[in-house]
Amino acid sequence: MANRTTPGMSVDQNPLVVDSKQVNRTLDATEHYMQQMARGGKGDPHRNIPQPCFIKVKNNSGGDLARGKVLQLGTLLLTDKSNDFLWFNADIPEDPQATARSCILRDPILDGKIGRAQVGGACLALVNVSDADHTFASPVDSASSLASGTSGIYELLSPVSGTGEQEVVVRYIGQSGFGRIKGTLVGAMETTDGTHTIDNIVVLSGADPRTDPTSTSEAITFTNDRALYGHDNGLFDLVWDATNGLWKPAAWPEQGFEGKTDASHAKGATGTISVWLNGSDTGENVTATNRYADLDSGAWVAVMRFGTLWILVSGECPEP
Repeated sequence: MANRTTPGMSVDQNPLVVDSKQVNRTLDATEHYMQQMARGGKGDPHRNIPQPCFIKVKNNSGGDLARGKVLQLGTLLLTDKSNDFLWFNADIPEDPQATARSCILRDPILDGKIGRAQVGGACLALVNVSDADHTFASPVDSASSLASGTSGIYELLSPVSGTGEQEVVVRYIGQSGFGRIKGTLVGAMETTDGTHTIDNIVVLSGADPRTDPTSTSEAITFTNDRALYGHDNGLFDLVWDATNGLWKPAAWPEQGFEGKTDASHAKGATGTISVWLNGSDTGENVTATNRYADLDSGAWVAVMRFGTLWILVSGECPEP
């Protein structure tokens, strides 16, 4: 480059000459440096490259948060959208769908400040481990730490040390299987009823961690959106509807039952059937159409549901 000075040379010997190209290069270099610093620079070239799993979040939780805490993503911080500046407002999970918008803090973030978070891959996270045998974790409402479980959107990669809150290497995997549970109905369920409850719950597969029963005595309320029938204490399967955040009936194998005719029942006619469960009369009755044969009063029958109709499909025929 021309017009350079050498040590000991005075300004009179080599007066400073301002070249427009040199000035523009200096301004460009300064602007580039400031952009890199805004993206998390500090001299490390690897931090200057936008990472697809890293974002920036503003801690709106109301308190300082440690590395590994979990937040729920809110609105974008910046008006202009750019892959280089994925910045969000973030707060403590409070939404039933929080697992779909969660992030793990890569560094401590003071309240109201902006820092790095991770939305994919593996990282350190603070997990509240309730059972040392748990191998998954998920966000839970009103908590800044993940909660361990038998299923979840994060897989626990490193061994846990007993129970309690601890730092664990986790990997984001999304929902680990659909949620499905089984329990017994509390009270009879008519086809027109809206909501009901089951208790004595067992987890069949990947129950959603946000509503995963903590014990078999916990009850779950669900929406009967399929116009299904159920009798008191009858077994019932539920699946988690992640889109609407609700438990709903599964394709239920118990859309049929055994019972007894309340009176003689001719083939092709409708009649009243008493619903029996485990060898006892439940006290519930349904009206069914007999597609099988002429039957006496008190005959054992099998009844199935087809659409909105109860159909008597087999029964105890009269003695010849």
